[in-house]
Amino acid sequence: MPTRGAVREYFIKDIIEKHFKGANLEILRGVVYLDNENSEGQIDLILPHKNAINASFTPELIAYNAEDCKIILEVKTNATTDDFKAFNSRAKFIKENCLDRQPLCGIFCYKSILKRQLF
Repeated sequence: MPTRGAVREYFIKDIIEKHFKGANLEILRGVVYLDNENSEGQIDLILPHKNAINASFTPELIAYNAEDCKIILEVKTNATTDDFKAFNSRAKFIKENCLDRQPLCGIFCYKSILKRQLF
């Protein structure tokens, strides 16, 4: 249900912006590009660098080069082990394709269903 997910993303965005009110943070949703042709797809929350160049398609959808992002945050309502594996793989791929600046990548989960492994 995309509406429920979007509401949860906006809630996290609002909490972060209010907590760091003096820092004038602008957290956005958008698409991250690794180069002019390859997109890493939609990102739930992005904190761009102050001098970031973007392409605005709508107020809700803005495209950034990965190196212009300080933070890339995925928001999950009910994260599974596979969600964590997929996000770690995605974050690694993004960072490996950034030459100058690598974004901090993170995941916020409202709830998680994880498989327990004994070592």
